[in-house]
This record gives sequence, C-alpha cells and structure tokens, in this order.
Amino acid sequence: MQVVASPDAPPPYGHPNLATFLASQLVGRLGSFRVMGLEELLHPLRHTTAEPRTS
Repeated sequence: MQVVASPDAPPPYGHPNLATFLASQLVGRLGSFRVMGLEELLHPLRHTTAEPRTS
C-alpha cells in the first residue's frame, strides 16, 4: 500500500476516478455536532406532514 495525499475537496458524484479513492478521502471532517433524541427528530415531521383530505 502506498500512502497518498488527501484531496482538498471530495470528488464530485460520478467522477471517473471515484473507484480509486479511499473511503477516508471521501468523508468530510465533522466540525461540530449535537446529540438529538428520536422525538426531537420526529417532531418537525409530525407538524409538517399534510393532513389527509376528506372530500
């Protein structure tokens, strides 16, 4: 295995050389995160889903 430099930016989807990149080269760096519970994730979905129409 030969170590190569990481690219400055991830390659675009469909790049012809995509198969030659390592997974670590395709992942961006995580700058920050916030732990969320399932209820917190589902709350906006429950309030934005359209109510079924009754005709």
